[in-house]
Amino acid sequence: MQKFCSNCGSKLDYDDDIFCSNCGVKLDDNQENTTNPTTSTENKCPSCGVEVSYGTLICPNCGRTITHNDNMKYLPLIGFGYAITFLKFLIVPDQFNLMIDYLFLIIMSVMGLGIGFHLKNRNNKDAKLHGTVLILFNISLFIFMVLFFILFIIVFFIMLLFG
Repeated sequence: MQKFCSNCGSKLDYDDDIFCSNCGVKLDDNQENTTNPTTSTENKCPSCGVEVSYGTLICPNCGRTITHNDNMKYLPLIGFGYAITFLKFLIVPDQFNLMIDYLFLIIMSVMGLGIGFHLKNRNNKDAKLHGTVLILFNISLFIFMVLFFILFIIVFFIMLLFG
């Protein structure tokens, strides 16, 4: 059975927790339920060094606030993904190289999708959110570009045949 915080009702990570990792309240020593630790991560409290589960805001051992600074390692990739996604709006297809321009835009959409799926599969809440946004934007832009490219090919062949 799982041990729960008497203040907020959240599940406790370890049976020797002194503080609730969700609300920070000091726990009673006579909790009735036993704990069933289900997560094993490499996150540690910077103050006391106790292993904590990902997303824990308050150390269950010493009660200190834990800041997870792994958002910074995804920031360049998130920025690059958005740059690739929205750079497509700045590219105005040249009428002489229209087919090459649209192929380039389609390739950029595929790259944005790849970055989005990569971020979506990370263990970071913000990376997952930005990955989802990049996937949605790039799928819609990819469909638009492919349809426009097909339309261009049809018009090009019609002009070759009749013009």
